[in-house]
Amino acid sequence: MSPGELDLAAQSRMVAALRRGLAPAGAPLAGTPLFETHLSWVLLADGCAYKLKKALDLGFADFTTRALRLRYCTEELRINRRLAPALYLDVVAVTGTVDAPRLGGDGPVLDHAVRMRAFDPALQWDRLAERGAITDAMIDALAESVAAFHMRLRAATDRADPRALRYGSAAHVHRIAQDNFDVLRSLLRDAGAPEALATLEALARREAHRHATLAADIDARAAAGFVCECHGDLHLGNIAQVDERPTVFDAIEFNEGFRWSDVLCEVAFLVMDLRHRGLDGQAARFLNGWLALTGDYAGLRLLPGYLEYRALVRAKVAGIRAAQLRAPRTDAQVGSPRHVDDPARADTATHADTATCVDTATHADTAACVADAARAAAEAQCRDYLALATRLAAPAHPRLVLMHGLSGSGKTRAAGLLAQAIGAIHLRSDVERKRLHGLRADDHGGAHGPMYGPAAGAATYDRLAVLARGILEAGFDAIVDATFLARAQRAGFVALARALAVPVAIVDLRASPHTLRARVAERLAHGRDASDADLDVLERQFARDEPVLVSEADRVLRVDSDRHIDAAALAPIAAALSGMIEP
Repeated sequence: MSPGELDLAAQSRMVAALRRGLAPAGAPLAGTPLFETHLSWVLLADGCAYKLKKALDLGFADFTTRALRLRYCTEELRINRRLAPALYLDVVAVTGTVDAPRLGGDGPVLDHAVRMRAFDPALQWDRLAERGAITDAMIDALAESVAAFHMRLRAATDRADPRALRYGSAAHVHRIAQDNFDVLRSLLRDAGAPEALATLEALARREAHRHATLAADIDARAAAGFVCECHGDLHLGNIAQVDERPTVFDAIEFNEGFRWSDVLCEVAFLVMDLRHRGLDGQAARFLNGWLALTGDYAGLRLLPGYLEYRALVRAKVAGIRAAQLRAPRTDAQVGSPRHVDDPARADTATHADTATCVDTATHADTAACVADAARAAAEAQCRDYLALATRLAAPAHPRLVLMHGLSGSGKTRAAGLLAQAIGAIHLRSDVERKRLHGLRADDHGGAHGPMYGPAAGAATYDRLAVLARGILEAGFDAIVDATFLARAQRAGFVALARALAVPVAIVDLRASPHTLRARVAERLAHGRDASDADLDVLERQFARDEPVLVSEADRVLRVDSDRHIDAAALAPIAAALSGMIEP
């Protein structure tokens, strides 16, 4: 006969008994770590993590019955295997009795757990960020993984899917943004923070204007298939280095409305998180890597609003947590598990001790001190995110930067480093030329076919001009990475900048013929670059190059690229570009 439903108290007994049963022989109880969040318990044993959902109904998530918990365990396995198949193993039945349970086995089923491969929590990206251990190569690998995921989603999503049209509509986007403002307004008023409240009101007015301007674009993207069943919680705490590769885990399983969003809104979460941690350069690198692979430059008009929205969500979460900690505590609350996670996403501690470990022993006085410190931290975090949203909403002063240099001059490397330094969007002719012909950046067809004829070259520059205009109109700096050998090519982009009233600079990279030939030959030998230029192409470039004149742009910045190009060498160029505020 099937056992009755478990309530939370019975589940707690069952989890404690499981923990005792999983402890190695002769080991103390603490030998089996147990972590707890609002929504789950996680046991670590034998290289695996066993995650059990609590018998709770918090409104946004209902796990009150065994059938619902099984459903969401199965759903968690499905959606997370899309990005982390090596971590999410299976769903395991909990059998036996409440006081003598076991994982697996025959007999009546008490509950279910998601079984995952455990990993070192020190390798989570939020931890790595604290240690300054996230490398550019890791960012590139993550951009590649997330872009491939989003492109698979877009290819597989029915554009008429009612969930895409419902959750991706301008009306829905505006409604959830308005909810953030309403909740934050109440929290800030209760906290007696008039300056923060005034800042929020200014942001709310800007949001209303932005929404009215972009509502049609939001609806159009939903209809065009950019709204998909995404991860839903893409921040550094849900990324880990597993087998030396970035692995995104812990997608939202319990509420489809949290998952279904514009792919660019998902990207905005990670970009915002990186910027909040002061990793602006790596935020720009990730965004550029994702854009180069997806080609979704047209969506950049929406990105400033999505960045602001994501920052305000985190401000709201921190504000709610601070309000909870300001409320009078009952005796039952003293010593209870504490965390500062999102009430609408309270389950991000699957493999780490970001949630409170149940081993933590608390005395009432100690608990009170800890709660006071947690409240102050939450209030500070709320202010920090509100300040970030304010910076993200500040009027933009975009700049246009043109790279000039022959093949092998290092202009692509320089453009990438400058994009990181000033937070610009990097457009590359080698990539966009291939995109126009239905090819990927790493496809190689040789440098002498029709793709490299005069007509194709003109089409490529036209495409770059269209993209640059959109980037600048969205409020972002644009770096256009092409040879720009002809003054007429440069003049067209300078005219674009003049029409948009933005400053324009030309970064002119010069190297000796010997250096250029050696670099082109080395690049061809490795075959890892998007450029198809060979030595014959380089020789023709020598004859066609029209040197840059000082009078061509607001600034012409020379770079001796015979020397190694790195961030330090380009620091004066980046500083000069950053100083270009007015056209």
